[in-house]
Amino acid sequence: MRTAAHRAATLLALAVLAYVGAESAAPTPASAGAAAQKAARKVVNLTNAQRIRAGCPRVTISAALSRAARAHSREMAARRRMSHVGANGRDFVARARAQGYRYSMGENIAYGFRSPRGVVRAWTRSPGHRRNLLNCQARKIGVGVARSAKGVRYWTQVFGSR
Repeated sequence: MRTAAHRAATLLALAVLAYVGAESAAPTPASAGAAAQKAARKVVNLTNAQRIRAGCPRVTISAALSRAARAHSREMAARRRMSHVGANGRDFVARARAQGYRYSMGENIAYGFRSPRGVVRAWTRSPGHRRNLLNCQARKIGVGVARSAKGVRYWTQVFGSR
């Protein structure tokens, strides 16, 4: 049986953990989802601004590509590993097909960037990522962002042709 001192120490430890947890202001799952959606929309807007400057048409959001991008970002965040190949060995083409999208044509990934502006800026400064972002044949996009347990953001951008 627990002593009164043990129960008091346990309650004190729980109170400290609750206070520290409140101080960290970790987002709830619902607010985390809303923040991720807002960040994804901002990435699409910034991507379209770059595309317009380069003379390319805007891309529109594909629900299927968005599901594939979100799932890949969540997987990378959970594994704390950035890779174009998922744990199951699938690449962006296979992930898009699994979501019902058959015309994927490029993927950009990144981690550690705190804002949509930062990640899009980095992608536009990298030749391979820039080629994907400014491929004028792209017509659709899906964007995913997820945080690891330590708060590091993982970003995925998938492009499609129709």
